[in-house]
Amino acid sequence: SISFSFTPTKPFDTIDFYVHRLSGLGSFTVDVDGSNAQVVDCSVGAVLTIQRVTVAVPYGNHTINITKIGSASLRIRGMHCYKANSEVLVINGSWNAMSAWGYLTGGVGGAEPSDGPRKDFAAIAPDRTTIGLGTNDSTLGKTVAEFKAGMQALIDLGKTTGDVQLCIPDPISYAAGTGNPNQDQYWDAIFDLGALNLINVIDLREFPMESWDAANARGLYSDGRHALGTGQRATAKTFFKSANY
Repeated sequence: SISFSFTPTKPFDTIDFYVHRLSGLGSFTVDVDGSNAQVVDCSVGAVLTIQRVTVAVPYGNHTINITKIGSASLRIRGMHCYKANSEVLVINGSWNAMSAWGYLTGGVGGAEPSDGPRKDFAAIAPDRTTIGLGTNDSTLGKTVAEFKAGMQALIDLGKTTGDVQLCIPDPISYAAGTGNPNQDQYWDAIFDLGALNLINVIDLREFPMESWDAANARGLYSDGRHALGTGQRATAKTFFKSANY
């Protein structure tokens, strides 16, 4: 069997497992400090789904041991240890190189993977969803109409479980250092969608990122497109402030 262990740094009384479930998949045991093992069975259902399985434990600091049962395939997408009814969980639900149009079709470009945002929303049921897409749509040549259709589909999905807010992404640099001249029409579309759906829009070009040149000079970027940890912290603070207005 295969097993691994981890010890969260803070006390908790609840563990959420986000797992794939489908007939033929495997199962695993979860125990706390080497005792009271509980079985999580993933061989459930005729259609592949992502489900949240909750395991209750005594409140405190614990070592969690997870052991795979048998040889069947097993897919654990995530785990969350917390004190029930006392925390805010933030999940980064994005995929590398994803676009709004890709989300609309369920995968990267026109591909349809075995899972996607429709299943993620149903499994996670977020109270608030922040959507900050558009960079890849503009650079991959998706039309503004395609971008808006993908964004609207995501907005509609987010509203099925909670609130939604939109975000104009970090600015990016091109060789000339002036940014993508085609991006403004995509950002205008985000403001249009915010007005149409009566939801808030956070513009990271205003603060903390400003232009790519200004943000890079402050040490917030690792390259022409991706923020360093310092830039990500600055962005996170902006989201935190918006959540407390």
